[in-house]
Amino acid sequence: MSTPSQPTNDKKQSVAEFLLEFAANVPKVVPAEELEKLPTDGALNHDHYLYGITKNWILKFEASLKTLEANQHTLHKIAYQAQRDGIESQLETLREEVRAFEALQHSAEELLPSELEVLPQRLVRARIAAGLTQAALAKKLGLKEQQIQRYETNHYASANLSRVIEIAQAIRAA
Repeated sequence: MSTPSQPTNDKKQSVAEFLLEFAANVPKVVPAEELEKLPTDGALNHDHYLYGITKNWILKFEASLKTLEANQHTLHKIAYQAQRDGIESQLETLREEVRAFEALQHSAEELLPSELEVLPQRLVRARIAAGLTQAALAKKLGLKEQQIQRYETNHYASANLSRVIEIAQAIRAA
């Protein structure tokens, strides 16, 4: 399959064009029976789809564990125990993911803290408390001082989440 070229800085191919071309090529490389398993309602059932995948992996690992136990006599004791421990560890991780998902479905807990609205002010205050100027923070991040000024002036509205996290980490490390 020829994959679409990555969008470049010279904007020969826009991101939208890249995504459309990429989506057009998906049926060429993904078997139809796999495509039919995907949710058809976009993200509405995406979490449930992933939840189902995790539950299927649990069933597969449980079957592997039963097969391993049935063939235990054919393996060296250490090899058997290592395989068993690995499978059980993976099963516990998957089961924890399912428990966490199910707990969230029935939770009344407020998951978006009200502090989120004050994050921009807290970033500015934390920068000052850490003894960083806008110029010093910009230097730590490899940005221009004007970019930090813009972020702080517009309350980080133009900063994406990964940038906000990067800024918070830089302030913490100061």
